[in-house]
Amino acid sequence: METTVINASEYRNVPLSLLTESKTNPRRTFHEVALKELAESIRTQGVLSPLLVRPLTENGFEIVAGARRYRAAQMAEQETVPVRIVNLSDAAALEAQLVENLIRSEIHPMEEGQGFRALLDLDEPKYSIEQIAAKVGKTPVFVASRLKLADLVPAAVDAFYANEIGVGHALLLAKLPAEQQGSALSACFKEVYNNGAKPARILLPVRNLQFRIDSNILLVLKDAPFNKRDAELVPVAGSCADCPKRTGHNKLLFGDHLGRQGDRCKLCGIRQPQVFSAGSSPPCVPREATGLLGLFSLDLHQEVPLSFEFAVHPIRWDRCPLVAADRHACSWLMLQSHRGLAANTLDAYSRGLERYLGFLIAHHVCSVVATRGDIGLYVASLPAGMSNATIQLQLTVVRLFHAYLMDEGVRPANPAAQNSSGRAMVARHHKLPWIPNEEDWHLILGSARHESIRNRTMLAFAYDAGLRREELCSLQSDDIDPSRRMLRIRAETTKGRRERVLPYSSSSGELLHQYLDHRRKLGRKRGPLFLSESRRNYAAPISIWSWSKIILQLARRAGIGGFSTHTLRHLCLTDLARAGWDIHEIATFAGHRSVQTTLLYIHLSGRDLSRKLATGMAHIHARRAQMLAEVSQ
Repeated sequence: METTVINASEYRNVPLSLLTESKTNPRRTFHEVALKELAESIRTQGVLSPLLVRPLTENGFEIVAGARRYRAAQMAEQETVPVRIVNLSDAAALEAQLVENLIRSEIHPMEEGQGFRALLDLDEPKYSIEQIAAKVGKTPVFVASRLKLADLVPAAVDAFYANEIGVGHALLLAKLPAEQQGSALSACFKEVYNNGAKPARILLPVRNLQFRIDSNILLVLKDAPFNKRDAELVPVAGSCADCPKRTGHNKLLFGDHLGRQGDRCKLCGIRQPQVFSAGSSPPCVPREATGLLGLFSLDLHQEVPLSFEFAVHPIRWDRCPLVAADRHACSWLMLQSHRGLAANTLDAYSRGLERYLGFLIAHHVCSVVATRGDIGLYVASLPAGMSNATIQLQLTVVRLFHAYLMDEGVRPANPAAQNSSGRAMVARHHKLPWIPNEEDWHLILGSARHESIRNRTMLAFAYDAGLRREELCSLQSDDIDPSRRMLRIRAETTKGRRERVLPYSSSSGELLHQYLDHRRKLGRKRGPLFLSESRRNYAAPISIWSWSKIILQLARRAGIGGFSTHTLRHLCLTDLARAGWDIHEIATFAGHRSVQTTLLYIHLSGRDLSRKLATGMAHIHARRAQMLAEVSQ
């Protein structure tokens, strides 16, 4: 309904008592401190910029733009303020409020969305998203994303207004169904404990939330093993092609992701427990051959709620079609994916199981009835020249797969398990790790002198703390305590998921100090400690692959062929053993679950053992001589 204009003029000073705030003003929050500062300015300078108002009655006016100045003038106890009076309809007033507020940085994105929604809800004139975007000078994508913020659940709205989450987090949350926003909101934060005090909540980057949603919520429709246009497959849901919950239905909101990852399902909750897994889906298998509900109705394929650090890596089903077609093999591999295994481990398991199933099919044997003799034939069929470690990996996959079949009650025994005597089917070879001698070490140090301060610091930390490359590259600036020369290795970055605190030397501390001075040129934000300086990944965290290449180039310059990222760890633990550390102390230092693993890392040369033997024999000889002397007295 249009407002009737009774009286109007252009500019005048109007008493504050004749002004009222507009109910359609998008701005709802006013910062108290900033308002007081503006009031102090008005008290000395007056209101310099007129308020935009429109007449409502003969002597009354509604504030279209300038509510903040109006409130500050009240606080400054002003009697009148300058105004510009304009005849505006309801729609024109709302447009003016939106445009005036959008050019100011203080307006909250939620308030922008509420303003856009008010325009869309007008009966006359009717606006589209494209028309609103043209009015305010923004893109349709911007307007659509701000409108989507209205779908946030109250907890997310409160966190957004309290500046606990950013606009990027809020937009990702708003795109999710209401029942999933709560868990996703919790995943935006990480609790950090400091000296036993109450944990502090740290806001994680937007990319972490995006990764969690991609891995655990959104599902790639192109990999769905059914006809997406079949409306009768699940009648209550209808066809996926007509479903409004898929990302392809709203290209304004999901346009960027559609280009990179294709159309995805937003989890209507009807199909997902039957046909999908979190983060990946098996390839399309004909329903006539396998039976859709029979193959994908297991509870293993339901979504597993995960914390942000727990990454579920996708399975490369194109590399293991036999596994995808086998009900039990597919379920076992999906279980390994849901356990959060590393991508390389998951890939090795899928290739090993694919090889084993290929052997069984060629010999017309089913995995449910395979015997120990069949496993022996499989081992014999492996290519000649395959290393003992690779053979052990193939057997590990077979043993774990048959253990799963036992747990599921599919078969009574595991044909790949150790026999009653405790002997494995194939003996495991244990080779000593290579570590550099003194001459090799000096060559390596000579080559390292030509490296950058970052690489030299990483080399020093890798040896000082015996770090794996994943642990080294994942170090955060918060993990370093220079005052005590200690560093914290977080559990999620370790192989055994065990957090530990390790010391580093004063020389490494000096290198760290130099590197931190250099790092400030790359960026002052806290986060990953070691940053890339390449043009492609400038200021991004250095990857384990980049670190491996750096070590490889260093070894080539030094002419040392066996030197790798893990050599420094072997050398550190061996030096600790040479220094007389107890084996359990070394295991704790290295983060090993078992001292047997530590024994594999320690490499004492024949000269070291000879020295220990001579020391021990000298002690025994002296003791016996003393005893003989006591007898003869």
